[in-house]
Amino acid sequence: MRLISLKDEKGMAAVIALSILIILLALGSVILFTADTEFNIAGYQKESTQALYIADAGIQYVTWYLFNVDSGFRGTLSQVLGEGVFTGEVTDTADGVNIKVTGYVPDAANPRAKRIVDGFGASPPYHPIYDYALYSHQALTCDWDTGTNLIETFRDDNFGWAGQERGDAHANGDIIFMNDRNRKMDGKVSSTGTVIRDASWSGANPWRTKEDGVDIITPPLLDDDARQWYEDNADRVFTGNQTVTGTFRLYNDMWYLKNGDLTIYNATMRDYGTFVVDGDVYITGWIRYYVGGGWGGSENGPFAIVCFGNIYYNPSGDPTDDIDAALYANNQFIVPSQKTIEINGNLGSQNGFNMAANTGVLITFDSRLKRDLPAGSLPAIPALYDWLELY
Repeated sequence: MRLISLKDEKGMAAVIALSILIILLALGSVILFTADTEFNIAGYQKESTQALYIADAGIQYVTWYLFNVDSGFRGTLSQVLGEGVFTGEVTDTADGVNIKVTGYVPDAANPRAKRIVDGFGASPPYHPIYDYALYSHQALTCDWDTGTNLIETFRDDNFGWAGQERGDAHANGDIIFMNDRNRKMDGKVSSTGTVIRDASWSGANPWRTKEDGVDIITPPLLDDDARQWYEDNADRVFTGNQTVTGTFRLYNDMWYLKNGDLTIYNATMRDYGTFVVDGDVYITGWIRYYVGGGWGGSENGPFAIVCFGNIYYNPSGDPTDDIDAALYANNQFIVPSQKTIEINGNLGSQNGFNMAANTGVLITFDSRLKRDLPAGSLPAIPALYDWLELY
């Protein structure tokens, strides 16, 4: 019988132990490598997400810049933001203004992550309420039996001015027409809900065309940040209550009235521009464009009033009272006594219209509002743009 040496068994055990150790080391290396790879992937995903957020913030900033600082800017804007930086390029295309923003982490020279957001076919840098003769952030009911919201849009060819257009109307909610009195919106009526001709309406449709279920048009953002921006960027800043009457010139500028109300009485406006009012606005009588060349003269209008509070209209009793202006109230447009008003511009309100019974408002839309008002007359709405995210 052959005897097995203990020395031989010790050698075999060492080989087995060494093999197991090698296997364990290999498994450990794989585990460490996998963990390190996962850690790196997680880190990249985190930084890639940061870069995307930075690019999104850059889109907001560049859009704000176009609306509120320089609508004609074309070029590159760059700014450090958090743990990264964005670079925004603004160019003209056949479809409009194009904005392309790249977000980098940590910087553009040595990026560990980069994301791009491209805005294409962008709308021009004016607030979309200036696309309409009538804008309401609330649902709107026009009831000609009870004399509620007797608002019409129309085209008066007697003005003989090429910039005049049929007046479209928009409401962020339903638009309901009740009790036919041959009134109408002589343009397109659009609603985020439904445009309704109530059963009490027996005549023809009170609109030229209509569209239901459209996108919400976000109202101008008039808040403390906007107040500060107007104070910093307006061409002229006033403080306290002010009164305007007689012939008045804006010199194609934007003026800001801080901590005060504005009273306008039988005023004739020259040039064009915007008057932003931190308080309420009281209009008595009329606001007219200078008659030097007729209503459509080259030096006349458009004129806009942007009000953080209410706009009150108090008719003087003169049958020729009218308002050559665009009016926007961050709260309400209020007419406390019955009157028929002609507005040559547009009318907008965040919280509706509060008008005495049988008060009629006839609006002729002034398309120059989209072109001639100073940049930043109303705060920016970045949602105007369609965004395409690129990786």
